[in-house]
Amino acid sequence: MAILPLEVSLVVKYITSEEFKAFSKEVAKNLNVDDLFSSVEYQRTFEKYPHKQNSLAFTIFSPNYKSFQDVYFNTKKIASETDVLYKKHRDLEKEYVLKVLVDFLLIHELTHVSQFKNKDFEMYTYNPPSNSRDYENNEFEVKANDTAYDYLKDRSNCTKKY
Repeated sequence: MAILPLEVSLVVKYITSEEFKAFSKEVAKNLNVDDLFSSVEYQRTFEKYPHKQNSLAFTIFSPNYKSFQDVYFNTKKIASETDVLYKKHRDLEKEYVLKVLVDFLLIHELTHVSQFKNKDFEMYTYNPPSNSRDYENNEFEVKANDTAYDYLKDRSNCTKKY
């Protein structure tokens, strides 16, 4: 049986749901960034940030990391990645895989906000990753992924590193 691609509207529906809003507040409070973060911005494409077209989600800071601006979710990329993950976790409902992925992305990005708030990013401005390997092994990315894995580890096996 063919697997139908996830509709982007389902991503938006979850991101705008009361369930996700409550989860966002809980995570922001647990990461001690509830004074900086209030909601997620979402877009299908990123005309304003073309260099982020391939990102599932990202955090925007001002130049030189002087202030936090927003967390963005790329709904089209999230829908595609949900389909990829679902193929690995066919024992789960596709909508559940979507929720776990979006929640993971939120925790990951809010960890960056926490790093910023704690001034951990000051060094990052002088030593940004130059390629995808540097990015994946960058201490800030590793910490953000580890925080998300730890937060969700008891919820689903699809939160394991993929």
